[in-house]
Amino acid sequence: MRTPTKVALLTLLAAACAPPGELSTGNGTREDVGEDAELDASGAAIRAGWTEQDGYLLSPVLNTSTGANRVALHVHMGAAGLEPRFEARVVEGGTTSSVWMPVRITWSEHDQHVGVLAFSREVDGAQLRMPVADAEMVQQLTWSVNYVEAEPAAAPTDAVGAGSSALSADLASAGIVTRASWGARASRCTSRDPGKDRIAIHHSATGAVNPEREIRGAQAYHMDGRGYCDIGYHFLVGLDGTIFEGRPLELLGAHVKYNNTGTVGINLVGCFDTASGECAGLSGPRRPTEAMICSAGRLANMMAERFGITVSASSMMGHQRFSRASTVCPGDGTMARMDDLREIAFTGSCSAEAAPAPAPDEGGEGGEGSGGMSGGAPTSAGRCVHTNGGTYGDRACSAGWQCCGGAWEPGQGSCGSCACVEESGTEGCAGAESAAPAPETTACVHSYGGTYPEGGCSEGWQCCDGRWQEGAGSCGSCACTDGSGEVGCSAEPAPEPEPEAAPAPPGASCVHSNGGVYANTACSAGWQCCDGEWQEGQNSCGSCACVEESGEEGCGASACAETHGGLTQDGAEIPRAGLSNGTLNRTLGVGTEPYGDEVVVDGLPYVRGKVSWFGSPSDTSIPASGTGAITGEQVRELNDPVNPSAADLADRPADYYWVAMRWNYSPQGVDFWRNARILLRNPETGATIIARPVDWGPHTRTRRIVDMSPQAMADLGLTTDSEVLVSFAAPGSPLGAAAPEECSADPEVCAEQTACGGCNGVAGCGWCEASGECVPNSERASCGEENWRDEPSSCEPCEASSCGECVRSGYCSWCPGMGCVNDAIDYNVMMCGDALISNPDHCG
Repeated sequence: MRTPTKVALLTLLAAACAPPGELSTGNGTREDVGEDAELDASGAAIRAGWTEQDGYLLSPVLNTSTGANRVALHVHMGAAGLEPRFEARVVEGGTTSSVWMPVRITWSEHDQHVGVLAFSREVDGAQLRMPVADAEMVQQLTWSVNYVEAEPAAAPTDAVGAGSSALSADLASAGIVTRASWGARASRCTSRDPGKDRIAIHHSATGAVNPEREIRGAQAYHMDGRGYCDIGYHFLVGLDGTIFEGRPLELLGAHVKYNNTGTVGINLVGCFDTASGECAGLSGPRRPTEAMICSAGRLANMMAERFGITVSASSMMGHQRFSRASTVCPGDGTMARMDDLREIAFTGSCSAEAAPAPAPDEGGEGGEGSGGMSGGAPTSAGRCVHTNGGTYGDRACSAGWQCCGGAWEPGQGSCGSCACVEESGTEGCAGAESAAPAPETTACVHSYGGTYPEGGCSEGWQCCDGRWQEGAGSCGSCACTDGSGEVGCSAEPAPEPEPEAAPAPPGASCVHSNGGVYANTACSAGWQCCDGEWQEGQNSCGSCACVEESGEEGCGASACAETHGGLTQDGAEIPRAGLSNGTLNRTLGVGTEPYGDEVVVDGLPYVRGKVSWFGSPSDTSIPASGTGAITGEQVRELNDPVNPSAADLADRPADYYWVAMRWNYSPQGVDFWRNARILLRNPETGATIIARPVDWGPHTRTRRIVDMSPQAMADLGLTTDSEVLVSFAAPGSPLGAAAPEECSADPEVCAEQTACGGCNGVAGCGWCEASGECVPNSERASCGEENWRDEPSSCEPCEASSCGECVRSGYCSWCPGMGCVNDAIDYNVMMCGDALISNPDHCG
């Protein structure tokens, strides 16, 4: 829902889960230096966004409000043997020094390097630079400015501090890879934290093909660069589900700033974010594998049982959900699976199982066979051959394992697929020979639909902003994102042609009652009877899409619809369950809106669902620079002050009445929503406000349909997860509190309805059970709340004689002493109170 502001194509803390500031480690690391003092950038972002000067690329300045005395970096290069050359300079009092100093490389392994530059004094910030030629080799960079009060001390001699204590029996039985097995350094930690009451889920925001190497690199960066006593996480999980021991469990972690005490840190090795751009160029998938989810969930179950943690949305969270967090970690790919992780953590079981590693087969002739499907992990002598096209040269092949650099490595693809990155660069699906050549022409044109109008097209290349760029899609596909927004596959596709309109009904004249009933039989889908004439519309025969100009007849004649704008405007739809949503699909991978029920209240259509709030200075879950996807406004600067005066509301309604829903940007585009008006109504009280779209969201994992401003919540009398009614408001409706949509129809119009259900389909009418009549809403008080029926659900008879039979029928519940009652009627609920039974299992 929330879109963080980017600076020079570098997303501040966008995807990384670097451990933010330890609370009490004995290292001298300041607690409050952490999340606001680190940047992540892909190689492409560096090349496009850093400033070129005298043969170097200069980074943005990175400042910290708490002071720093060192710069640290962790860089992934494009291949082994390429050592980066970075320099840094200090920033003091807003002035950048002219003296550049080399960053010293303290740790290297294959394509990863950790570098540190210590300053002789405390400074306000720093800036990096690197030669332009070196930047072409960078795959991903994380760098930070930190304060370490003393050089890291040597590892303590006690067993726990050294990290050499044996795993407990229950953890050892789970097959967890020990610190010694993955080559951990000795820990310097001394601060214990034996009790745990929460679990934090992270991602490493790194590559994923070789998890042991990624973990060693993370530990080196944390200890050498950040001055931490050890890697910050307690456990790490690879793509194939292998669990690695991190910081010893009995020690205080360093992974959720301000929330480390009592929190177990579980890190998924890989980069699982699709929105921030920080995963660009990194190996591995953008969503956790099933094996990874299964293992992480089972591990969380073990932690819950060990420490007595009740698994819930507040005790097991993604990093970004902790208080005062300012990060998108563990990425939207992981956040989309948090409910699944909690379910596995609660039950301790899951269906996904990692595929076995293939057994070595030196004599295979090619093709698939059964030779390796039941084998365990390959022996150290096990070798394999994988051609550029993705074909294994031997029969020992198993789903979930890849032949990379001549050795079996756990991966995600099926047998023979190309998920690995070859270290050798000479064989395998990502080898040097596997890249398709660039098209001969430099310039290119790529239409919105993804079609190349010229013949110069090659697999693995995309036409982005008028030039060929290396990418992953096949010829004509849409993998690129065009910065111009004018050409290329990222632009909004042209709307599909409208289906041929149904023919108009015969006869020029027609009659359409307020309730939406045609008085003649000449009626056709796609046409409406408005002001006595057939007019082309969108709804089925008899529905109420028109607004009557005469105000005397037709479905819009009643004053009930003065501000109500329906669920469809200019082809745009209020999001609701069952509607296809291309924007939702591109953002979260969900093609159809899952939440929001369409209901009719007072004869008018609404979408009903759960609500929450966001924005204002009170919402510290959003970065201070976080902006709304629709308007670009910084949402923490809206609704300020939080408790406004009447004058504030009158003078600045746009600052106080705004919403976010999962809008579909097609076919009208973002501009339509920027100018739209949304009506929100409390279904219990009728309180109504008009608001404007500011942002996109909330995430589907919340099961809510809308987020709104704190002021809108207050005016409607709602709290988090209350239900709200949503529709369009009439275009141009003033923002703020609106008159409730409670209205009264003409008594003669209501009297035409002789049944409760039909009565509730007519705007301004309600059914009075006492008199058995359909009457105007103005007679509600005289009828009595206990007899008033104003929703179709309240019309259902509840006449069963037993509890079990009663609660199994629609809207009925059992009230001891009253019998079977309709629980859609507030009077019944109020009279029965907590004794109301709605679950058959509770009938006794």
